[in-house]
Amino acid sequence: MDDVTLTFTYIDTGDGRLMVVPNEQIVTRVLFNHSTGDQAAPVTASVWLPPDTDLAAARRALEAGGAATVSVAELTVEGVRLEVGTGREDGRTRTGDEEAALRERAQRALREAGLLEDRLPTRPG
Repeated sequence: MDDVTLTFTYIDTGDGRLMVVPNEQIVTRVLFNHSTGDQAAPVTASVWLPPDTDLAAARRALEAGGAATVSVAELTVEGVRLEVGTGREDGRTRTGDEEAALRERAQRALREAGLLEDRLPTRPG
């Protein structure tokens, strides 16, 4: 951290950039520090599916796509949130991009299994 003011926190990213974060985001959201803690800990990501999705088929597709764990995290009338995770890898440091990569692999596996529809945005008029 480089500086903290009443309204912003300034973080030197170490690559020549200065990140400016509104303090409102810091106090209203969950933040993860990927540079500390157990660097071999599993990575998890959420994936939303339509409420009528065959969850057993989704689990099979995600596990075949490399997910070590798949659990139902939330059920709503709008959809089902699955939490997918990687296994623990001792002796290996995780990087900050692994959550995004896991999410992309999960989407690809679900799409290939026919569990996600290709939807193009509709334009008014």
